[in-house]
Amino acid sequence: MANVMADIRKITPLLLCGMFASAGAQADDYRFELGASFDRALFDGDISDDDADIFSVGGAFYLKPVPTDGVPLAEAAFLHRSSFVAAQIARVDVGGENFDLLGASFGYYIPNTIFYGRIGVTKADIGEDDDTNVNGTFGVTPIDGLLVTTDFDEDGWDPNATARYVGKLGNDHYYASSISVVDPDEGDLDIGLSFDYFLDHTFSIGGGYGSGSDTFSVRAEKFFMPNFAVGGRIYTEDNGDGLGAFIKWRF
Repeated sequence: MANVMADIRKITPLLLCGMFASAGAQADDYRFELGASFDRALFDGDISDDDADIFSVGGAFYLKPVPTDGVPLAEAAFLHRSSFVAAQIARVDVGGENFDLLGASFGYYIPNTIFYGRIGVTKADIGEDDDTNVNGTFGVTPIDGLLVTTDFDEDGWDPNATARYVGKLGNDHYYASSISVVDPDEGDLDIGLSFDYFLDHTFSIGGGYGSGSDTFSVRAEKFFMPNFAVGGRIYTEDNGDGLGAFIKWRF
């Protein structure tokens, strides 16, 4: 159990940053997005005999209405460089114990420039410990659909970069791809790859790979209405497997 808690504590800032970091019928613009998710992590016996359940709820407010016509609904905010304020809370239950992860973030695209910035704070309430971390992102958008970023936190900066691009294929179907590289101090180089293919503006399937813990994942998301979506994911890594599901509402 101590090893599990230590691993979760280590990845908490990255987990919550990821939650905030970032969908052809005619659809309405939206300003708010609310979501809820559930994940179950199935650890190998060498790590823990207990499974972990993670429940989370969160939301985002966009400073301007996000247009959705003519683009994949899941990627509308990204493609329109929409600035946002977001917050999320997660409850982790493992081995009869539970703790909370909280986070808030503000992301802003500077008008009439290529620059993007995000500042956030995460908090892990684990037993008697209260671990709070201030973190941020700096990025540039040199061309439409491309965002290149690097992340930092109050403890400093490990060399890292992420490039994410959403584009259109010759058959007019969209795709979203990303590559990330992290070179931590006294650690192995971690490379992440991700790709999603949009069968239409409402439905995507995709997957990813992370070399750090040899993680493979597959996922899917479907907007049954322009303002309501459901999705699921499964993944496997060195320390076990997991699966999850989520829902989104927009208005």
